[in-house]
Amino acid sequence: MKNLTLLLKVFLLSVSGLAQMTPQPKPGRVPRPQRPTAVTETSREPVYIPLDPTAAPCQMTVADAPTINGVKLGLTPDELGKAFKIKITPGAPNAVEVSTFSVEEKNKSALPSGINSIYLNFFSNRLYSAKIDFDNASPKKTLDKFALALSEKYKFSKAWFRTAAVVNDVYLFCPRELRFEINSRNEDVLQLQMTELKTLDQVIQKRKEINRSKPQ
Repeated sequence: MKNLTLLLKVFLLSVSGLAQMTPQPKPGRVPRPQRPTAVTETSREPVYIPLDPTAAPCQMTVADAPTINGVKLGLTPDELGKAFKIKITPGAPNAVEVSTFSVEEKNKSALPSGINSIYLNFFSNRLYSAKIDFDNASPKKTLDKFALALSEKYKFSKAWFRTAAVVNDVYLFCPRELRFEINSRNEDVLQLQMTELKTLDQVIQKRKEINRSKPQ
């Protein structure tokens, strides 16, 4: 009887040990939800969307740049002052040698009809960038038409375009010379920004030099 009991204990211990040695299945992982990709199969909007697909690329130079409401890139403060019939005296140049002047409420009589304000940026006494704020009751509905009408009125390139990413801006690039941008972020006005690119590069370079010279 004792031998039978002893054999039974040995058998049970063997079974228990075998169970521990047998690999057990690991619990399955719960898959994490995948993040949506930036571009889906249904998103096929082009990055570049011309307002007028028939327009030739802009070849305009700074010398060819239009005078829009008295503003022409490359002019001196005195030359612009004659156009607006006021004294234009830019403030002291900042760290990157840019000086500014605004034609707005304090000299509103100098503003052309339909213009809220004009902001002028000078470098080496020449206008290289300007912003013109136009009155517009519903700019978001008229942005494209406004840009093309502006080109028609002042006889310059109609190669305006928008991008799929930014719907409230339209652009006109004249390689290495000029950039035009019209935006309608403000509900009441359309803003035209004109920039002479070579001078802008100089301003950016000066800003980089200043940042490099600052103690870390």
